[in-house]
Amino acid sequence: MRFLLVFHSDRTAEWRCFDTAMLPDTLPGAAAIPAALMAAPDLALRWLLGRFGFGPFRAGEGAGQIEVYPLDPAAPLVACIGDYLGPWLEMFREEQPLIGSIALERATGGAISGVLARARAPLSAQDEACQKTLDLLRDQQSSAGDARQGTPAVRDETAAMPVDT
Repeated sequence: MRFLLVFHSDRTAEWRCFDTAMLPDTLPGAAAIPAALMAAPDLALRWLLGRFGFGPFRAGEGAGQIEVYPLDPAAPLVACIGDYLGPWLEMFREEQPLIGSIALERATGGAISGVLARARAPLSAQDEACQKTLDLLRDQQSSAGDARQGTPAVRDETAAMPVDT
């Protein structure tokens, strides 16, 4: 099944939508949407412009922040992450039945705790990943220096050309 998810972003003061066809797996039904969004945090983060947790899908016109509308599986992809689709989206919301909603929760613990820990303890020169990056930079710099030493000097032919005035 395929759905269009609609969310009003306070950060951009606009409605943003997400076509579930962009998710890596096909959804068996609307109840699977929250888990699918949790399994694709990069897509959810780009769409919502922030990290959130997802409550369960509620059938009917629930009071959740994410509105869920059905989409025809054969319809073209609604590629709208980051695109403003104002008038089209307004008409779509008026013409299509709202089948339910999903509540958003501020992300705490779990996935966000790792991000917060990294922000509190940025990489240091002793970190293994940092050492690998420094080694690569040294190798590239060394290779570039070797290439420059082995290249014969090129004479600038234009410098010796007379200029007619």
